[in-house]
Amino acid sequence: INVNVLGQLFADLQGTDFICSGEEAQLDASGSFGGSGSGYTYTWEWEGVPLTNVSGSQIENAPISSGEYCVIVEDDCGTTPATACFEVTIETPILVEFEADTIQACGTGAFAFTNLIDPSLITTTLWSFGDGQYAAELNTTHIYDSPGFYDVGLTVMSLAGGCEYEGVKEAYINVYPLPDVGFYATPQPTRVPNTTISFDGVQSENVISWLWTFNTYNPLGFDTVEDPVFSFPHDIGGFYPVTLEVVDVFGCTNSITREIEIRDLFNLYIPTSFTPNNDGTNDAFFVYGTDIDPSKFEFEIYDRWGEVVFETTDINNPWIGQVGNDGQHYVPNGTYMYRVEVHSLSEESVRKEVFGHVMVIR
Repeated sequence: INVNVLGQLFADLQGTDFICSGEEAQLDASGSFGGSGSGYTYTWEWEGVPLTNVSGSQIENAPISSGEYCVIVEDDCGTTPATACFEVTIETPILVEFEADTIQACGTGAFAFTNLIDPSLITTTLWSFGDGQYAAELNTTHIYDSPGFYDVGLTVMSLAGGCEYEGVKEAYINVYPLPDVGFYATPQPTRVPNTTISFDGVQSENVISWLWTFNTYNPLGFDTVEDPVFSFPHDIGGFYPVTLEVVDVFGCTNSITREIEIRDLFNLYIPTSFTPNNDGTNDAFFVYGTDIDPSKFEFEIYDRWGEVVFETTDINNPWIGQVGNDGQHYVPNGTYMYRVEVHSLSEESVRKEVFGHVMVIR
């Protein structure tokens, strides 16, 4: 009688000994051998506790912590079972922390983001800014060019196990819209001496403060009410820039500057005589006034026979008694007629034509 005595069983267990948090350990006992060579069964344990929901020579299991897996291999011949064990270590998770230098801005804003993770623990960094933009620097700066509430995320890869960790702060960056601002002014335009203007501010509902500057670049006054009334100089026309700056509940500011038009009186002043004797007093005859358009000026002097003795279109060119513009001859004492035509500088359709007499006395 020949008796065949089978050799002992040998359990072989292979797997991943270092995994990321939340990953599954992959274990393979298919390399076991010996015994009858067939009919193998596998019983799995983790930290000495049987795993009832797994079977077969290969398993995938997510451990709750680092620990030891063991497999018990039996054959169909009753050979003494063999056991093999394998230690699986879970990487300690990296806590993803970051901060921004500020989390609020108005209209647009540039934000500096700092990674608070020890750089020696990670290999790569990826920022997501919530507006479709990304960056791969360890620390970075990002510009938001439109209002909104933005989620900011940071994803890193560990140096130890190549594990990926992510941290997200929802609605972390707040970019508030600038408040709307505008105003009406009444009456506009106006004319001296009626220079009291009523202002009506128009702005967003969340505006909480106002600052008016009257004549912005050389201020004539200020006010902090929503709808002020201000009196500009009653005798000086011109364009006065007025600035309204508002602040809303988020601390955002916006401003607007508009010009207030105050027209001068359309006045003309003409002397009745002058003494062209070169004594430094009253030596010239000229026209002056307010709101006069210098580009539409006509000035003519006639003698008693109706002949033109002097004419000019330059308001700054006076008559000193000469005949013609070359000054070679001078008129004798007496009375001379003049004609002056002027146009309003502020209202193109308004003109004056004045005839009169001036006396030359030496």
